[in-house]
Amino acid sequence: MDTKYEYKVCTRCLTFNHAPYIEDTLSGFSNQETTFPVIHCIIDDASTDGEQEVVKKFVYENFCIDGLTEETDDYVMLFIRHKSNINCYFAVYFLKYNHWRVPEFKKRKEEYFERWTEKAKYTALCEGDDYWTDPQKLQKQVDWLENHDDYSMCFHQAIEHSENGSFPDRPFAIIENRDYDGVELFRKWIVATASVVYRASIHNSQIFKETRENKNFCYGDITLFLSCAHEGKVRGMSDMMSVYRRNDGGVTLSVFNTYKKALKTAVHNHEIYKVFGEAYKADSDHFVLTILCSNFVKHNVPDDAKKEMIDYAKTISKIGTYSMICKFYILTRLREFKHRILR
Repeated sequence: MDTKYEYKVCTRCLTFNHAPYIEDTLSGFSNQETTFPVIHCIIDDASTDGEQEVVKKFVYENFCIDGLTEETDDYVMLFIRHKSNINCYFAVYFLKYNHWRVPEFKKRKEEYFERWTEKAKYTALCEGDDYWTDPQKLQKQVDWLENHDDYSMCFHQAIEHSENGSFPDRPFAIIENRDYDGVELFRKWIVATASVVYRASIHNSQIFKETRENKNFCYGDITLFLSCAHEGKVRGMSDMMSVYRRNDGGVTLSVFNTYKKALKTAVHNHEIYKVFGEAYKADSDHFVLTILCSNFVKHNVPDDAKKEMIDYAKTISKIGTYSMICKFYILTRLREFKHRILR
């Protein structure tokens, strides 16, 4: 164990209204079999569905509640150790109000995480509706990174599970035992967040700090992964070691429920190549075009937003993209005309 760090790994788990799922998440943390200490930092952002009560029940049944209890105007925090898994520690924050809804307090959650991530050499990720299935997950990933200093991140295969039963369990993506570069990660969107372990030093890299300060980015996971790819090599593992849930409250399923969100996502993708370089430009432009020409935008964009869409298309340097946007509007008008004739 590096004497510089108190823990080998710090897990970042931000959760809100995940009462039906959070016990699986906490069990996945507690069941990890490691030769090193791990701190799992769980922040409940003032859930309203009873999640805090579920978390309290779990920790009181499985942890020694004789550690540090800290209370401020913002939160109650428990620092506790597992009753039988001596390498498992929890730092649980029960927020007293929802920080997400108070813009000036959003950054406070990051400060809570940083308090613990700075004590660890590696960082793991898992949101409150996903969970780990392999007790050796962290050990396998840390062993790889410990033995390969030129790698900044590793991730693995995950199961994609539909909560509403719209599809049977399936791989989130087919991950092979090989290296992946940033362009492939961005193009294929193959990294399940709960599958990632990376060097905590990435937080101090210039490229990552730049993404954090860039207001055009709205999805922090992909910018983190690309920052890791910028700073070192990225390794994929074929082991199936976590579950990614698709549920009605998930961010992925609500991206295009308004035109403004669709445009914001397009701006995010366009910004990728500006920050990470020309190698990403073709895929960045492709994603922007796909979003702006999506069925949702076609059928829901209001008249007063059409000019905004065209103006944004003009900011993309490829003439072909702008031409295709124009073609999209021509086809849309033809479809509307055909619909009127058939009526």
